[in-house]
Amino acid sequence: MGAKLVAPCLCRGTGKWMWFADMNRRRRRDPVSSRVCGTCHARIDYQAYQQFGSSLTKLVSWPLDHAPAFRGMLLAVILSSSFFLFLDPVSVLVIRLLTSSLFWRQHSLWARVVYGPLPLKIVMYKYVGQLLWSYFLKMEDAVRETLAEAESVLLERALPVTVGEEYSAGEGEGEAGDGAEEED
Repeated sequence: MGAKLVAPCLCRGTGKWMWFADMNRRRRRDPVSSRVCGTCHARIDYQAYQQFGSSLTKLVSWPLDHAPAFRGMLLAVILSSSFFLFLDPVSVLVIRLLTSSLFWRQHSLWARVVYGPLPLKIVMYKYVGQLLWSYFLKMEDAVRETLAEAESVLLERALPVTVGEEYSAGEGEGEAGDGAEEED
């Protein structure tokens, strides 16, 4: 099945058509600015497209619609999986490291950190925390992009050809919003 064009706003001419997948990706990247068309200033109703989705589509869309819950769930999954998957191998590695001669030969180097001043430790922990948080945000964006792509594919398959015709009916009557320009 090919990609579908939709007319989400009151624009006229060729500017009124938009690829559904591009529109959905833009909506998921920046939900605030994609609520209103930048040309005709008409409100874009995404619920008109969401209604055609199956229960699987709604399951994929839910985390995208509830960002704080999605972030919490992703963080819980990462922490629990790292705890259960890596607990035993990490503990074995830590024990081997702590009992190795290489570790104790370097005592003078790592002792500076362990016995260092508290402000230095705080700065170090803050830096490590910021680094881990930036990696988490990158991973969250990657998961969000993957879910948005899956949502677009699922919705596009279920989207009938007639969605958006209510906008084209008013096109000849001059009902376009303020700032609408006809494009050739």
